[in-house]
Amino acid sequence: RTQGAQAASKSAHVDTHMDELHSTIQQLTQSKARMQSSMLEQITSFRSQLEVVAEENKQLRHELTLLNQAAASRVQERSEALLQQQRKALEDGDDPFATRPALGPYNATLHTTTTASP
Repeated sequence: RTQGAQAASKSAHVDTHMDELHSTIQQLTQSKARMQSSMLEQITSFRSQLEVVAEENKQLRHELTLLNQAAASRVQERSEALLQQQRKALEDGDDPFATRPALGPYNATLHTTTTASP
């Protein structure tokens, strides 16, 4: 009888242990599934944010290109205007480097002072 009782007790203990292991495996599997789902949501969100940043970056690069083109155009126009002034000064027999309006009011004042003194 004691051997039978011991065997039954041992079998019940093994069954309980197996049930506990099965329950643990199910919990771990559910936890893994939840974690994978959460990670997929985070990846999707990250991709979406990355697409937004990439589009903003593209727009900023385009705007920068336009600004650079506009600045280059203004520099070119100013250079051409100064070149025309220098050519006209040469044609008139003046020193083309005596007038430098692009250098600011201080030089313009000096120029008017220097040209007015002779």
